[in-house]
Amino acid sequence: MKVCLINTPYKDVYKLTKAAQGKVPPTTLAYLAAYLRNNGHQISILDAHNLGIEIERIGRYIPEDTEIAGVSSMTPSYSSSLKVLEVIKHTKPNCITVMGGPHITALPEQVMMEAADLDFGILGEGEETFAELLKVLASGVKNPEQLGQVKGIVFRKNQKAIITLQRELIGNLDTLPMPAYDLLNMELYEQKPHHIWANKKILLKPYTNLFTSRGCPYSCTFCASSIIWGRRTRFKSPDYVLNEIDTLVHKFGVRSLYICDDTFLTNKDRAVEILNRIIARNYDLNFCCMARVDEIDEDLLTLLKRAHCHLIRFGVESCSQDMLEAMKKGYRVEQITEAFRICKKVGIAASASVIIGYPGETKESFFNTLKTLKKIDPVGCEFFIALPIVGTELYELACRKGYILKRDWSEWTLLPDKPLLETEYLKPDDVLALRRKGYLAFYFRPAKLWKILKNIRSLEDIKYYLKGLSAILGLAKASP
Repeated sequence: MKVCLINTPYKDVYKLTKAAQGKVPPTTLAYLAAYLRNNGHQISILDAHNLGIEIERIGRYIPEDTEIAGVSSMTPSYSSSLKVLEVIKHTKPNCITVMGGPHITALPEQVMMEAADLDFGILGEGEETFAELLKVLASGVKNPEQLGQVKGIVFRKNQKAIITLQRELIGNLDTLPMPAYDLLNMELYEQKPHHIWANKKILLKPYTNLFTSRGCPYSCTFCASSIIWGRRTRFKSPDYVLNEIDTLVHKFGVRSLYICDDTFLTNKDRAVEILNRIIARNYDLNFCCMARVDEIDEDLLTLLKRAHCHLIRFGVESCSQDMLEAMKKGYRVEQITEAFRICKKVGIAASASVIIGYPGETKESFFNTLKTLKKIDPVGCEFFIALPIVGTELYELACRKGYILKRDWSEWTLLPDKPLLETEYLKPDDVLALRRKGYLAFYFRPAKLWKILKNIRSLEDIKYYLKGLSAILGLAKASP
């Protein structure tokens, strides 16, 4: 069948921080495209978000003979995806529409009943489920009995949502084909400009994401990762990972990678083997990765630096032990300070992300976090407002306690103008004021500004630093 997979042009997440946006490729769609193509289907990817295509015009960019249109949606992009489906049905009424992603996986019945222009939902991991659904549709069979045999989907029958049996996760990720990077304009994508704050010599483009595993064994209450990938971590072999990097570097000219795994360093032996093989190949390549503060040591960080890892992003979330326990992070404040100490000793840049307005947080606990952050001094810090993504434990808690202020999905953006939660201790205006204080107090202190100025060596450096500062000021201006 002829399938078009669409990266929805979702609500402008970065309207307060335009300079920091970057362009992130829809790698998960490329994985799905490769799998479906290997099953004999004709696949195209429309990266409407990064191409800046307006939703109302999206029908003009979908190939004329498309039979199936698929959209993926997290909660922050769900509202936009519904509009895309509406446009598709208006311009191509015979086109079958499909939605996957965490939002519909968490709320399959609700989505199916409120999305009048949606024909099928894919629940959980998409490759095998979508391929089996297409096999049934390609045979011309659309009766509920036949569709009901396809595991992991939701569809309507007599105005009711029919949810089929759950599909098992893919056991061996090495059986998956390499993502269909050829269906993306790889020259379009670039890292967010603030990455240059970590190392002035890094390349921001050509850039792409890289996934070397799926699933996360940890229980962070705000994270939606396990909704799709599950709690059991499945790893690609080092051979698979290095083959993919070889292809990205030599065929597509990629010079900057973001290893998006929640758990890249969790299996230390595997990570060490991958890093040693990257070092041996001596790529003209830099990369960043995510890590937990309780899974790194000096030897591992030294190896990461030798492999040209320019930045490690730690999900700190809070420097209050009470808040860490509420979020089920599973580590101690002392481990946070120790992780950044080791990073400085080794000489590898590390950034911190922080969540503001999580239930239970007070102004006092936030200012204690800010005090600790200034002491450990990460190269950068991002202050995110707590977002109760559907399907997470935070969402269930917020519903149970009545913390959620807005049910209009269009307001559920990753960088909201106004917080979605109001707790016993913090009102929305309080949270905005704390975010403003966090950015100004962390970045605009003399010691931090002096470090930034010392790193400037060229006009290009000045351009990127100004972009970063502009983004910070954009968020700081969103005061109550």
